Amino acid sequence: KSSDVYSSEYAVYREIILEYARSLKALNERVSGAFIVGHEIMENGVTVVTYDNGVKIYVNYSLADQTVDGITIGAMSYEVGE
Repeated sequence: KSSDVYSSEYAVYREIILEYARSLKALNERVSGAFIVGHEIMENGVTVVTYDNGVKIYVNYSLADQTVDGITIGAMSYEVGE
């Protein structure tokens, strides 16, 4: 039912969509052509994916901010490190 949809108007989400697109494009540029050489699941809900070019992506699947390797990753978010 439509009352479950808070908003479906593109204009409301345009800037958020563009920011996600910019962020993911920048991430892709960092790892394009690289191979995954490590995949580690930490006890605090963070997964660390390491690429052969030295880039590490920290994905926080938990509902609280977490810190790994001195990098704080927001809840349900990611950070890129080296």
